[in-house]
Amino acid sequence: MTASNQQDQVKFPVPPGRLCNWYYKGALDLEPRLAMVTHSTSNGELNLTIHEENRQNHILVRGVRHKDDPFHGTHPVHKTEAGVWDYLPGLDPRKIATRLTAAEAGMEELTKVLQQEQAASRPPGPDAGAAYRRTVAKEQANAQ
Repeated sequence: MTASNQQDQVKFPVPPGRLCNWYYKGALDLEPRLAMVTHSTSNGELNLTIHEENRQNHILVRGVRHKDDPFHGTHPVHKTEAGVWDYLPGLDPRKIATRLTAAEAGMEELTKVLQQEQAASRPPGPDAGAAYRRTVAKEQANAQ
């Protein structure tokens, strides 16, 4: 697999209709503009409709790649011409997957602890009650 093909394999999934942040000229230090995804391609490019505050007109931008896409390393002009996009805060699937994995691991540990606590606090079973009654009956018989 060539370097070009590896870059095409990098995917940042965003379905059409989803909102994202768009950075003008790829400048991450500027405030992002709200954008709606109108089309996504298999190579990771998005077509966006940029919504600017206090404006009635929208800007259409084609071929925008994610800010972390390695494509920008070999095509820096593309970043400047199309800008870059990023997920809205809290919606990056890579970070969500990491948080879910950590949460699942924590849930497994919590489940084990709860099972151990439940086993330790269970009342004696029916056999234990019968054994207790037999012991009491023997003690009473011996006391007479």
